[in-house]
Amino acid sequence: MGSCENLMLIMGSNPLPNYITAKIMRPKMVHLIHTKETETLAIKLKEILERSEISGTLHPMGSVREACKIEAFYEKLFDDLDADFHLNYTGGTKVMAAYARMIFDRYEKEPCHASYLDDAKGALIRDDGFIMKTLDQVDINLSLQDMLEMHGITTSPLTVFNPSDIMVEDSRKIFEKSKDNPKCLEELFLLFQKDKDFKSQKLKYKEAKNKPLELHIDGLDLSKRQFPQKGDSEQLYDEWQGFLQGKWLEFWTANVLSKVLPPETSVYVNIRCEIEKEGIKRPFEIDLAFIHRNRLFIMSCTTGDSLSLCKSKLFEASVRGRQMGGDLARIALVTLIDGKSNGQKRIDELRRDLAYEWTKSKYTRVFGKQDLIGWSENISDELEDWLQS
Repeated sequence: MGSCENLMLIMGSNPLPNYITAKIMRPKMVHLIHTKETETLAIKLKEILERSEISGTLHPMGSVREACKIEAFYEKLFDDLDADFHLNYTGGTKVMAAYARMIFDRYEKEPCHASYLDDAKGALIRDDGFIMKTLDQVDINLSLQDMLEMHGITTSPLTVFNPSDIMVEDSRKIFEKSKDNPKCLEELFLLFQKDKDFKSQKLKYKEAKNKPLELHIDGLDLSKRQFPQKGDSEQLYDEWQGFLQGKWLEFWTANVLSKVLPPETSVYVNIRCEIEKEGIKRPFEIDLAFIHRNRLFIMSCTTGDSLSLCKSKLFEASVRGRQMGGDLARIALVTLIDGKSNGQKRIDELRRDLAYEWTKSKYTRVFGKQDLIGWSENISDELEDWLQS
């Protein structure tokens, strides 16, 4: 498929489909149609595309409420671009896309000069039905950093999962111990609590330094048994505190992923993000994220056994995933909740709520304790099915 001269893209709240379309078609010039609300995203997308040697220009649309003004805007733009342009109307509001396509017909353009990105088929499709490319066919070098940046999200330096990290082996030991002795997770959590109570405050570094915490759980031989050890920094103490109080599951899950994903796929852990809306900066965290098959995958991990906590984690991950990846996002909750508790199938309840509340639930999964045990035994059919969704 050859490159077009001018590619017309309509900006919405999610610039990812526009980025993918531009990288697939590689036009000489991208024309980004945006409103006041999407101007910042359009500017950022232009900068990112230009790093890939794809030039861009911005076209602000004054009003999206008055039909005559929308028509006049598109007519002038089409006249300026003359005959050689391609319209992709995946992004923007329905009104912006509908008017663009209507004016396109008025100019008697051939259907082969218009297209949309179909998330269900994972393909860029022309209006004459021709599939230009599928997302699985192309390598557009989409990075997680670029994806976050194009959505106006800033992060601390991204941490790529390293299978040789000493905490990976410790996470395996904790998981194996917890299969037979779930209470050990409570002991690990309470080790760092002041009053050995879940609601009490955590012991600060200066407090623990005076009387280091000792880990004594039969059959659990971790690489570190005292917190802090002599010479440990406050940062290292905090990292181990977070790890033993639940983040070990992120390492364990990332290690499973490293065995089933292509070797060139980077898995990122504990991503600390910040997004600014209306002058207010909102911090949030993503447990695990990676780009696979030109789609965004996000996994939220929790060792808590509360259904309400699991639901809130799943909801937050879904919101963040849709915010960054739109319909191209794939979301999963990884939890240690078992199939039954007090005679109730708790994991089934989570999955039932998922199917009821999420319209695209086939792209969102809940993996429970029995799934994780299967992963530890190299049985990962459900996981791989999600990775191919």
